[in-house]
Amino acid sequence: APASRLTAEERAELREYAKATWRSMETLTFPSGLPADRVHREGDGWGPPALETTPTNIAAYLWSVVAAERLEFLKPDEAAARLSQTLQTLEAMNRPHGFFLNDIDPRDGKPLQASPVDGSPRRPLLSTVDNAWLALALMLVSNTHPDLAPTANRLLDAMDFGFFYDFYDEQDPVQRPGLLRVGYWVDEKAFYGHYGMLNTEARIASYIAIARGQLPPEH
Repeated sequence: APASRLTAEERAELREYAKATWRSMETLTFPSGLPADRVHREGDGWGPPALETTPTNIAAYLWSVVAAERLEFLKPDEAAARLSQTLQTLEAMNRPHGFFLNDIDPRDGKPLQASPVDGSPRRPLLSTVDNAWLALALMLVSNTHPDLAPTANRLLDAMDFGFFYDFYDEQDPVQRPGLLRVGYWVDEKAFYGHYGMLNTEARIASYIAIARGQLPPEH
């Protein structure tokens, strides 16, 4: 229902959901400003946060901080401090081709060499869609916190999604407009896969890249 039609009881219930959601993000986040991917149940309680994260998780934390500030769960100075810490950690992280690797240790932002669960090796992957969500979050921070905009924009400006774009036919760009690749294996210097459908979350990369002049509109 439109917000204007909500009852006081419905508003209160939604606010409790929002508070619980923010508490979960708060619990998952390390002093680095990076959130873990998950926590596991241990008996009747919760264990420690997992020692891995992704650019999508980091994006979700950034926009959750902005939302928590808007809902007055956080004071403006606390929200700014949290966002600033995350941006500081992001600036210090390894960013091949301006993008963020997909398997990250949330304690310090370093790439994971092995799974913290079973020790299996982790290869350095740049995920198109994960980086697109993080780019979106950086745009949100830039638009809502002017003091942090220079840092957010520096990170964002390095993320040219044309890097993931497969060549299109300049003679017939409508029928053959080109596709975004799914990702890039840094160790092999090789791309893999293509996103061939618009109605998936990968379209966020297309929207951002077209808006920023990194892909042709026909895409």
